[in-house]
Amino acid sequence: MGLDFASMTEIAQAQSARGETARVERAIGACPKCGHVNVDLGSTYVKCGGAGCTEKVRLRWITGTFTGSECDDTCMYARGRSCDCSCGGWNHGSGWIFGQRPTVEVERHRARVRREHAETVAKRERRQADKAAAARRDAEAARAEAERVYPVLARVAEFPPTDTDTSFYYDVWRKWTNGEDMSARQCEALANAVQRKIDWAERDAARAAERQALVDSGVRVVAGTRDITGTVVSLRETHDPYSYDKYAMITRITVRTDDGLVFHSRFPKCLEPEWTREIADDFVGWKDRVKGQRVSFRATVKPSDDDPLVGFAKNPRACAGTRPVSIYGPDGQDAAPVEAAPDVAAVAAMWVAVDVPALAAAWVSA
Repeated sequence: MGLDFASMTEIAQAQSARGETARVERAIGACPKCGHVNVDLGSTYVKCGGAGCTEKVRLRWITGTFTGSECDDTCMYARGRSCDCSCGGWNHGSGWIFGQRPTVEVERHRARVRREHAETVAKRERRQADKAAAARRDAEAARAEAERVYPVLARVAEFPPTDTDTSFYYDVWRKWTNGEDMSARQCEALANAVQRKIDWAERDAARAAERQALVDSGVRVVAGTRDITGTVVSLRETHDPYSYDKYAMITRITVRTDDGLVFHSRFPKCLEPEWTREIADDFVGWKDRVKGQRVSFRATVKPSDDDPLVGFAKNPRACAGTRPVSIYGPDGQDAAPVEAAPDVAAVAAMWVAVDVPALAAAWVSA
């Protein structure tokens, strides 16, 4: 049965000696619908030849490797494409061409192969299940130990990741909530992150309660000119929209007063420290050390439309208690107060009271 076995064996041996894998000009494939094995000599996409079946079947080219195994019905009635016997692939699947059915020995061989394969799969699945169960037990034990060391981890579910959180927090949060294995350092990092979120939440709640108490007590920003004395809570550089220079920057500060009001303003010129050669090295980056310092200046205030405790200060200038900020930070405010801005109305009244003709006559006589 099959092709000229002697000549095909010689060809297969020659190819095997050259380290080649023979590709036989014959394709084989089983129908996924009826299971009929189709063999074709020139096409890899054929109509199923099974009785009453019209399914399109995709075939694969047969590849053979010459070995010392005897070529028998197991090879000639094979359903796959790979051949490892003495025919080198030339007789592989040829029995199906004539419509013959496999012998009893072939069916027994296939049944044994299927049984061994099923046992192998079952063993592999059992090993994987045991491994997964052991991993779950270890993860549960590690989780219990982590909760004992870091009790704050019991509140992880209260703080899901947000858009402002890092990808690392999202990753450790997901692992913890899914019960996945985590290292000790990951548990520590997650506990620290959750503790920070708890502290922030308590801080925000305290600030909200304090703000509500101020609003209920009637504290609010009043429009007009006033002296602003408080602590700098932020300082930032922003683009100056009123400058012709597209690279011009403007410094803005936010000051919180002792009575709970918040004012946003340009950084007043009167607060800038005086540069001297003796402090040139320390002078660099002095704006980074303004936060937390006490400042005083006078400005025209306009209350915010959205928050009664927030105001916008315009035309900031010096007042009686104005001191330049320290280039050494909040602990270095030791500069002497500067003179207050002159009273424009008083200066105008003084000039009106001057007898200009008499003063001119005195200058002429002199």
